[in-house]
Amino acid sequence: MKKTVLILFLTILIISALNFNIKTADAQEPIWKTLFKDENININLSLPVARIQGNTTYHISFPEGASELEFPLNNTISGVKLDFIPKNNTGPPRGKLSFTWLTQLNKKAGDMKDSDWITDDVSFFNSYGWGGGQAHEGLDIYSESTAKLNLKMKDLSYAYNFLNKEKTKVGAIVGYCSRKFEYEITNLTQVGYGPYAPYFTVSAAENVIDYEVNYHFLYWGLTADLWLSDNFQLGLETGYSSRARAHDVDDHILRNKLSKANTKGSASRANLKVFWQPFSHWFAELNGTYEKIDTEGQQHQFIYSGNLKSASIAVDDEITAEFSIISLNIGYRF
Repeated sequence: MKKTVLILFLTILIISALNFNIKTADAQEPIWKTLFKDENININLSLPVARIQGNTTYHISFPEGASELEFPLNNTISGVKLDFIPKNNTGPPRGKLSFTWLTQLNKKAGDMKDSDWITDDVSFFNSYGWGGGQAHEGLDIYSESTAKLNLKMKDLSYAYNFLNKEKTKVGAIVGYCSRKFEYEITNLTQVGYGPYAPYFTVSAAENVIDYEVNYHFLYWGLTADLWLSDNFQLGLETGYSSRARAHDVDDHILRNKLSKANTKGSASRANLKVFWQPFSHWFAELNGTYEKIDTEGQQHQFIYSGNLKSASIAVDDEITAEFSIISLNIGYRF
């Protein structure tokens, strides 16, 4: 519900801020036809092909130790980008409304890494009835597994230039970002260290974890564009959010354990672009984007099968994402 209200608010804000140059039209003509006449607005449609590199991670801590799962983001992605650029009565356009949607072209994301540290090895070891525990510094259990990823990324933004010269533009931007990462984890290879070696050095080829994490945030920032010639442009955008949200669900299938978390924090992003329009309608755009999301909260774990069925616990949790995207957009201006 909060997400829907947020999107609705942003949409209303953008629509009210747009400074469309709608000329006097015949009273019988529908307003949408007047709005999207060629003399009122330019529409840029492009199809980006990109590479995302990075990870999304959750780190939990508890009295006996800590655990960190790092899920890879190493995929080729593609989608669609739309820019709506209203024209002014005089001078260059001041505003731009943009929407981008991206998904994966390949599902193989790389290796998921799972690390466990147990601060009180002896008591934790003996609590399972194994006996013979001994203090062990450093990493206790580590595993790598194959990760397959379904990815959905959406961006909606509006930029307005308060400095709007022919070759130089500086303005403010407000936007909304949504990221959804769904993983299927297979082919586990795990190693135990010290006293844990006999019990936790295992492997499994089947599906061992299903994991889904959703990030969303409303951000604000600055934008700047420099036209080096009539058809060549450099652009920079920066954004920050103090109200980033993350929600994840982790099904540890082999352990019959389901973990859920809702966390809050911040997000920052930056984008650098090179825009080239060699023809009157066709253009190319090279983009580099960096994004970091950092949230904290609690994770709630539930055992849904076996001897410990219905057992539950809450632990401190940090859900973070850090990645870069390099994309090439080929587009057409209507």
